[in-house]
This record gives sequence, C-alpha cells and structure tokens, in this order.
Amino acid sequence: YTYILPASNKLPRMILEHKEHKKVWKRKEIGVRVPQDSVCQEFLKLMGNPVLCSSVPSDTESNQLAVEGSEIERTWAHRVDFIIDNGYRQTEPTTVVDMTIEDGLKVLREGAGEVGIFEPYLANDS
Repeated sequence: YTYILPASNKLPRMILEHKEHKKVWKRKEIGVRVPQDSVCQEFLKLMGNPVLCSSVPSDTESNQLAVEGSEIERTWAHRVDFIIDNGYRQTEPTTVVDMTIEDGLKVLREGAGEVGIFEPYLANDS
C-alpha cells in the first residue's frame, strides 16, 4: 500500500540538485509506501529509518519499470547510491489511499493490496 498523509514541518526539506535540473519540493502531503516485499522489509529494518526512493524506469526514454537489478545497473548505476539486486521483482503498482480527507479515506488507485479493508472508513464522496 501507499498512504497519502499530511506533511509536517518535522520532515526534512527535500532538495534535489543535479547538473541537469534543480527542484525544490514543498508539499502539504507525503506518500508513504509500505512494501510487502520481504527484501524491502528487511532492508528497512536494517536501516532503522525511512528511505527516499522512486520507481525506476528501465531506461531514460521509457515509462516501463525496471524489474531486475541488472536493468537498473545498466542505465542508472552512475546516478544512484546503491542497488539491491535480488532478481526479478513485482511491478504491479500499489493501492494508493488518501488519508488527508477530513471525513474518511479515499482510494486513489486500486493496485496491489486489497481495497475492501478500507470500505468502512471511506469518505462520503468516495
């Protein structure tokens, strides 16, 4: 699942500087992904902190997601801090749930993860 939650001033300011672009994010919400993947869970446990990451396209001109570490390494090794290669990975998008709505939740996207568990908590307009 990915949960959209209210951001707070306790979150560090995110600044990405790169030769090609500079972006500064100032958000009212933050998306938090809770992976079911056992490798991701173990890595997060070892880190002891959240990790900022993104889905990775298989190349610079495609929207197709990379599903193996070797694909990521070929295109992105010079731009990332590290790659965990544990073979083929699932690419189904997660279910995204907006938890910033005052009167309940709203499912923004159905994907990996059962949607029915949120039914009792859905906002009136969902």
